[in-house]
Amino acid sequence: MSPAEGMVFAVGALIALGTLLLAIQTVVVPRAERSLVVRFVYVGVGLLFSMFARRRKTYEARDALLARYAPTTLMLLPMVWAAGVIYGFSLMFWALDVRPYREALVLSGWSLTTLGYWVATDLFTQVLVVAEALIGLGIVALLISFLPVMRLYAMKLGRGVRIFVAGWVWPGFVRRQAGFGVGSWRSCGSLWLSV
Repeated sequence: MSPAEGMVFAVGALIALGTLLLAIQTVVVPRAERSLVVRFVYVGVGLLFSMFARRRKTYEARDALLARYAPTTLMLLPMVWAAGVIYGFSLMFWALDVRPYREALVLSGWSLTTLGYWVATDLFTQVLVVAEALIGLGIVALLISFLPVMRLYAMKLGRGVRIFVAGWVWPGFVRRQAGFGVGSWRSCGSLWLSV
């Protein structure tokens, strides 16, 4: 491995590890910790929803559209985590002589999703394939454990309460875009509630 390949491997390892830690931080850590990636996803999707919500003429039409904001964003987060892990591992595979880069990217995608994999010739590449497959299963386990907990929490709060998971990212944005000028807003951990 040349020094340039070693640097590419290190960057890939940092991206993959950082993405994994981001997923764990988002799902497992009991308090809301701010993350630039999660913020970027929520704000980016929020801007898209805002653009389409402005075109709605009635409150009901805006509300129907904005009701899909949080679930859509929650479903995008695992895709962002998977993309980060795939990209990081593809750089590591490329540094380990899986060429061209397209082959390294395909090997990384196959490994993460455990669909199958290209037979690696050296032991270290095979170890990386297995490690990435385990990380992929871990992301699925995080997702399976995260969504039911959010659903139960929402059911506990009762009717008449709207949950904005992204409210901690940009609460003023959620209030303005949802059209809620009336009512009291209070923080409840990482959730903003309109009562």
